[in-house]
Amino acid sequence: DYVDTVQVDSVATAAAVSQSLKADTSAASAAASATAAASSGVMATLGAVHEGVQSAGKASESIMHCLEYQARAKQLEAEVREEQQARQQSEAVLKEMGEA
Repeated sequence: DYVDTVQVDSVATAAAVSQSLKADTSAASAAASATAAASSGVMATLGAVHEGVQSAGKASESIMHCLEYQARAKQLEAEVREEQQARQQSEAVLKEMGEA
């Protein structure tokens, strides 16, 4: 009787331990899956951030080129105005010399 009870208790304990281990394994597996999903999400976010930074870098580079072109255009406009003024002065001097 005692041996049967011990055997039944041992089987019940073994079954309980087995169930507990299965539950722990299942929980660990779920945690690992959640961690992998979170890690994947973080990597995707980092990838998006990296792409955003690259795009921002390209945009700022384009803006710098536009500013350089704008500055060059203003410089050329100033040079054209100076040349026009010089030509007008030359024409005025020639006109005066022709009248004299």
